[in-house]
Amino acid sequence: MKKVLLLLLGILFGLLVMELFARLTIPLHREFYLGLNNKYGEEIEREANSLGFRDFKHEFKKPEGVKRILVVGDSIAAGWGVRFNQTFARQLEKKFKNVEVIVLARPGWDAMKEIATIEELGMKFAPDLIIIGYCLNDPIDPRDLLRFYRKMAYKKPEGINKFFFEHSMLFRFIWKISQDERVKREFIKCMEKIHTDKYRGWKETIDAYNKLRKITEEKHIPVIVVLFPSLDFSFEHYPFLRVHRRVESLMKAEGFIFVDLLPYLKKYKNTQLVADEIDRHPNKIVHSLVADILYDIIVKKHLLQ
Repeated sequence: MKKVLLLLLGILFGLLVMELFARLTIPLHREFYLGLNNKYGEEIEREANSLGFRDFKHEFKKPEGVKRILVVGDSIAAGWGVRFNQTFARQLEKKFKNVEVIVLARPGWDAMKEIATIEELGMKFAPDLIIIGYCLNDPIDPRDLLRFYRKMAYKKPEGINKFFFEHSMLFRFIWKISQDERVKREFIKCMEKIHTDKYRGWKETIDAYNKLRKITEEKHIPVIVVLFPSLDFSFEHYPFLRVHRRVESLMKAEGFIFVDLLPYLKKYKNTQLVADEIDRHPNKIVHSLVADILYDIIVKKHLLQ
């Protein structure tokens, strides 16, 4: 009986030591991987202009002698995870003289919404160049959104697991590890599925970019599409190369200038490029790099001449 008691005390002491070590070394607060960091969403809303976009106010009438770049996209183009002046749109504008960069971007937008906004609102600004940020989840049909994200979400602990999750850093760490692989597998399956010919969201994405080509061809407006890779995966074993090639084929078929950021980001670890330990949106390093890449393309190809 005494040996059993000593064994139990030893196990308890070992768990306490591991718990202390976890609290000192692992930054997993209770919301880690259980939800998106909403502080960035609040910042985007607070800095929105009268049209509801995180940008300065712009008049529809173009000032004389000024060229206009239209930046369209979702939360990345809106700058989720970085300060207002750190977004690639604002940094790009600072590199030019007499160039106005107008942002039409909102978290959660897909390709269909983005291109509909270009047609209905963006063209009123008489842009000389359009830049679109493409994210891997763009083709997700809104009707599938909840179902897909439920599969890709980290499960919230219930019952006794919830108690331990609330009170033990060690348990949170173990819980996270138990969820990681399942979530990554589901994410990979989802991104691959939504870029197949059978998926209606991909068909609608193709139709949307085809419409954009017709709109911009008519007015001789060049288009740059920037593909942002997923920062959830190591670049050494990146699982979406086939998806990237699929997107590249679409954009080149439509005659757009295509920029895949993956080769530019490979000199970093993916963990160096995220907004914080919770949020996997690109940080200021990525935005600064995108601004530099876009500036070089615009100048070399004389897109604003």
